[in-house]
Amino acid sequence: MAKGRSLLFAWLFLLMIFAAPFSDAQNAQNRNPERAKIGKLGQVNQEDVPIYLKPNVRSRVLCKAKNEQYVVLRNLTSEWATVVMADGSNGYIQAKYVDRLPFEVGIKPETSVNEFRISGQAMVSRNGSWQSQLISEAMKYIGTPYKWGGTDLRSGVDCSGFVQELYKQFGIRLPRTAEEQATVGMPVARLDQLEMGDRLYFTDGGRTRITHTGIYIGNGYFIHSSKSSGGVATEFLSEKWLRVLVDARR
Repeated sequence: MAKGRSLLFAWLFLLMIFAAPFSDAQNAQNRNPERAKIGKLGQVNQEDVPIYLKPNVRSRVLCKAKNEQYVVLRNLTSEWATVVMADGSNGYIQAKYVDRLPFEVGIKPETSVNEFRISGQAMVSRNGSWQSQLISEAMKYIGTPYKWGGTDLRSGVDCSGFVQELYKQFGIRLPRTAEEQATVGMPVARLDQLEMGDRLYFTDGGRTRITHTGIYIGNGYFIHSSKSSGGVATEFLSEKWLRVLVDARR
């Protein structure tokens, strides 16, 4: 593969995460005209899928994409998807091998990876708002063990119980399960509109239903109770989580 013609992989997307909306690109541009739109986010659904120089299977193969690899799409027809290469040129992948995801990809010139790091302490902003107090309270329970069906913030709690109990402390009553909670509150249309205290909702691997939730704490991080993390912990919204993030509520 020629130097400079590699795909825009997931690491590039992570640098641009807060320029990516849940909704359509036109609204995004109206809200922030200085942001440069690149394309739509796609995900390869097969292993070793060829990316061609031209939209023809007899054309030269530029590289091969891995299964579940992210790509940035300029165009998608019934037969071909136009893929943005690292040097800004076009590559082509057969449309049947790529799934279009509900994100636009754009980048702000001043965006840097340093914007997505935190010091490990609760971030207090918005002048002591209840949301910042909620995050400060949530951070107190880091290390509480995960317990399926649990609602005790100190002895054991599951993901939706963690969110429900924290919000209850601030006078907000939420349903018990993540799937039910995702129907309550104002939708947050874009990733770059997320504010601390917003609730995040994730689907299962088959994208059939909402099965997990957490609370956004700022700078690309969220806090949740997770079995895989051993309990309450903070995590970065990496590609692992973006892959299954389907809703955000305020």
